[in-house]
Amino acid sequence: MNRVVKIGLLAAAVAMLASCSEYESKGNSAYDRAKTAQGSQKRLAQKEAYIYFQKAVQADPAKITIQLRNRFLEMSLVRAEMVLNDGTATNDALTLYQKQDIDPLLNGDVKPETHDRYATFLTSLADSMFAMGRLTDGFQLITKAADVCADKAKFGHVRDSIVGNKAQEFVDKAKNEIGPDLAKNSDPVALIRAEFFVQAAMLYNKDLAGAKDLLTQLRIKNLGTLSAYRSVFVDDLPDTTVFRAVNKYYFFMAVTKKNGDIPTDVLCFNYSPNAQRMLPQCFFLVDENGKEYPATACKAPPSFDMLDQQKKTTVQLKFPPISGKIQKLYFKGLDGSMGEKWFY
Repeated sequence: MNRVVKIGLLAAAVAMLASCSEYESKGNSAYDRAKTAQGSQKRLAQKEAYIYFQKAVQADPAKITIQLRNRFLEMSLVRAEMVLNDGTATNDALTLYQKQDIDPLLNGDVKPETHDRYATFLTSLADSMFAMGRLTDGFQLITKAADVCADKAKFGHVRDSIVGNKAQEFVDKAKNEIGPDLAKNSDPVALIRAEFFVQAAMLYNKDLAGAKDLLTQLRIKNLGTLSAYRSVFVDDLPDTTVFRAVNKYYFFMAVTKKNGDIPTDVLCFNYSPNAQRMLPQCFFLVDENGKEYPATACKAPPSFDMLDQQKKTTVQLKFPPISGKIQKLYFKGLDGSMGEKWFY
């Protein structure tokens, strides 16, 4: 490298440091004014401080002072809180503040109160997501708040409380569908909705008291009914991500006749993207230990050996002797489409 090039690079580095120092100085001046200003003047000074601190950070990300890091994060949170308080929880600016300004700079040099302030902001944003029915987004934000906070006990308790409350809400919805006596409820729509709600609750708290037993009772009750969850939610479809996590498959089955515990007649509804062949090798019983037992025979009505999309048919199945308790009936189409019907 010749002398002229070295001098040029040195001059550029000096200029960068000078600009970084100048931006930080101007940001500090605005920051100090914001501490004593009121109303609109305070907001203008905070915005000015945010802009200059951001320029200083971007000018030399490798040499951010502890003071600059803390003050920029403080002003970034002020801006984010302002947007959220204005009632615009879905504003793209909130994502940018988190991903571009706050998350990359959050480390051990940041004051504990700033960590907790960020966690409080994330918790408030989560509340807005819950209010809009965006449960998955809300839970992700609550989990993040518990991760970034300094006060782990406080925000861990907040997270556990919110998650527990939401899980209980799903169970309460299930019980509302069931009514006072599950044994006397013969409404298939209500019972399938209840089955969905209990599984949704267990996504967030798999150990929720009574949920597993309730799900078992519902699966036994619903064995002869298609668990086609999309068909039982018309105007009140739950959060999309939650729904997809429960409604994983699109080939539905109901056991309409058994020989002892072994299903012999199975109603099938194909909601998968392709027509499905009704072949023995596509149907399996799975015992409580996870062992699979493929069907040895499958008889479909004439013209239904290939089940078209959104069509139903009943097939007659034969299985080999089963050594354990049947856990579920499983379908795997030639194209990889899957379905399952749980026995308990």
